[in-house]
Amino acid sequence: IALAREAAVQATSILSPYDQVGVVAFDSSAAWVVETQKVEDLEFIQGSIASIQAGGGTNIFPALQVAYSSLKDVETKYKHIILLTDGQSATSGDYYYLAKRMQQSGITMSTVAVGDGADILLMQQLAEWGGGRYYFTNDAQNVPRIFTKETMKALRHYLVEEEFYPGISSS
Repeated sequence: IALAREAAVQATSILSPYDQVGVVAFDSSAAWVVETQKVEDLEFIQGSIASIQAGGGTNIFPALQVAYSSLKDVETKYKHIILLTDGQSATSGDYYYLAKRMQQSGITMSTVAVGDGADILLMQQLAEWGGGRYYFTNDAQNVPRIFTKETMKALRHYLVEEEFYPGISSS
């Protein structure tokens, strides 16, 4: 959990005040750590993330529902979820249907599976259904690097970097 906190803090450090971020922590239940908001008070956001404590159990579906509910109505060009877990959920849910609802709302999702016991199939499916990328690591030390990489990829989606030639439209 310490590396997950570090990963999320590092990911927020590359966001601008124009970006928005939200963090949902989950064990047997899901809870907001940082409700979706503009990155105006980075110190507060990072402090809130640093307060995440390990709990018992893992229940993925309700956490994804909470994230979806928050993002579906947000007015922004790019909405992306990064799910970090071992994929071993205490309960199941209709992940496919939820992923399709996310897609209809313009939300993408990437997954990061951690540990040899991770439910790789579920995590791969969620990334595929979510239109994102799948990552696996059995070394928790890699999690901060993966989060930063994924955040940078997500940020590039709403940036257009190409040559352009200005033209005069009127005198």
